[in-house]
Amino acid sequence: RSSSGPPVSFVGMDADQTTDHRSPGESTDAQTQTGTVLGTPVYMAPEVAAGNAATKAADVYGLGAILYALLAGRPPFAGGAVADVLKKVTTTDPALFVAANSSVPPALVAICRKAMARNPDERYPSAEEVATEVRRWLADESVSVYREPWTARAARWARRRKTTVVAAAVLLLTTAIAATVAVVLVWREEQQTKFEWKRAEGERGRAEGEKVKATENANTAITVVHDLSRYVEQVELSGGQAISDQQRKTTLDAALVSYERLLALNPDDTRLRSSVARSHRFRANLCRNLDEKVEAEKSYREASRHYGELVATQPKESIHRELAGLTSRDFALFVMTLGRLKESAEILEVSIRQYEELWRADPDHPSKQRTLAMMLLDRAELDYPLGNFADMERHARRSMELYARLADKAPASAEPLDPLFRGMAEVTLATVLRELGRIDESLAVHDRAVERLGGVAKLSANRDYLNQYYIAQVERAGTLARTPNRRDAAVAELTLAIAGWEKLVKQFPLFRAYLRWQGTGTLYRGQLKVLLGLREAAAEDLNAAVKIFEGLVGKYQDIPVYRSFLGQAYMALGQLDTDSQKAAEWYRKAREMFEGALKRSPENAQYRKALADLDALTKIPKP
Repeated sequence: RSSSGPPVSFVGMDADQTTDHRSPGESTDAQTQTGTVLGTPVYMAPEVAAGNAATKAADVYGLGAILYALLAGRPPFAGGAVADVLKKVTTTDPALFVAANSSVPPALVAICRKAMARNPDERYPSAEEVATEVRRWLADESVSVYREPWTARAARWARRRKTTVVAAAVLLLTTAIAATVAVVLVWREEQQTKFEWKRAEGERGRAEGEKVKATENANTAITVVHDLSRYVEQVELSGGQAISDQQRKTTLDAALVSYERLLALNPDDTRLRSSVARSHRFRANLCRNLDEKVEAEKSYREASRHYGELVATQPKESIHRELAGLTSRDFALFVMTLGRLKESAEILEVSIRQYEELWRADPDHPSKQRTLAMMLLDRAELDYPLGNFADMERHARRSMELYARLADKAPASAEPLDPLFRGMAEVTLATVLRELGRIDESLAVHDRAVERLGGVAKLSANRDYLNQYYIAQVERAGTLARTPNRRDAAVAELTLAIAGWEKLVKQFPLFRAYLRWQGTGTLYRGQLKVLLGLREAAAEDLNAAVKIFEGLVGKYQDIPVYRSFLGQAYMALGQLDTDSQKAAEWYRKAREMFEGALKRSPENAQYRKALADLDALTKIPKP
């Protein structure tokens, strides 16, 4: 929330969301070109890679290979061409864990090694046995292939990193439902000639039998996955060890491969289609927050397509309409980050009307009321860059009212995120009151928001709670700065928030929102120090902000808000520079950034205002 860009909207990180080992800008050609290579040879049992038929033992090996990838942070085998990977699978052993990740608990190493034994007879007898072993370890119980004293187990990596391994179990089980059957069918379908296919008719019959078994296992596997996902979410919300963005995407991508292959085998299974749609939505949200625009849009469209089919085939099931509306809301936030504000507003309006109808049809349903409140908050935040302050106040107040009503209901209907979103709605209201010149009223609301979000952050070290608490501090500092005798207090508050974001950036380097807010806070502090006459300290902050935003602009050319913030930093440096020629150069660079931001988001009233402020500062008349 700033004078040049829309307020950043909170997006809760669903437990199923994960990230892979690629950097945000790294190519994903291996996935898009081959489709099956990452999900087949890399995790394929040696006997299957050699051309033999799939068996239960091959399923077990595939699960062990997936577990290896989660624990080691990389697949057991890697290579460019498919033939190279297959050769490694059939002729070599994967690297020892001590070389890949020496902190992996010995019990999990033992489970992985037994599952990946080169001799099929030495593996676990079934995939369920592998999952059972992982569950035992999660419960701090002994596993059959490795025993250690409970005192050692309590002190080890397990209790510090249990969330990570739960994520591994999620990946393990989602992959289990189609690990061998779908893989072998797809692989053979792509690789064998028509002649070979005819000769394999008998094998196809057997494969169909395995396909039925996979379908029978699907319900159990998906239920366990959802239960484990809920556990992961609760651990993260309570301040437990959070999984990294890399782990989020790795797990989610692997789950999608499994769900989509099983759906291809069972296209009429609505539960599977719902799981595919849900996973695509989570993946799209994660990619959006990592500024991976192409991947985000692709997954949003896939999620919308699947939910559309579910609504068409099951029109009486309201849950599909609800989830379709949520997906549209998420997509609206995505296009807002790209500067397409009117398009975002139109999508949000449709989603809000849809949820108004759903809620009024069932007014006692807390989740419908909660979602409507969240969408109204999104709409209020979008009103800011559009310059619609009256609408912004109206939407923010209604969102706050709905969250307050939720808080007044029985504790059974409460959700951990309710106080967080209520505090965010208060921050949004305080921001618009400031823009309307109602400073005292704004500060009163700011104080409530900071107190509420600070209390939430004290109860949990969750990254989202902390981030929103820091945003509340920055916005209150922006309002304090409007009163000259309170600017020192504003600088102190900004300093606390900046220090918090520095820690988040180190912990989650791929999550660009934290870096953006670190830069924003640093920019605001530099601007304040200019007003306070602290020229040297102001220059230090402004140059630090320039470094952050120049990096973001260079890496993410299509996101206008980064250009706007960089333009503000340049303009402030121009104000600070006593050399008229150097100042003119800063102003020129600021104009270039503001015009670039406005070109990418012509509806943004805040970008037009920034250009007008620069014109006034440089005394250049408007055309």
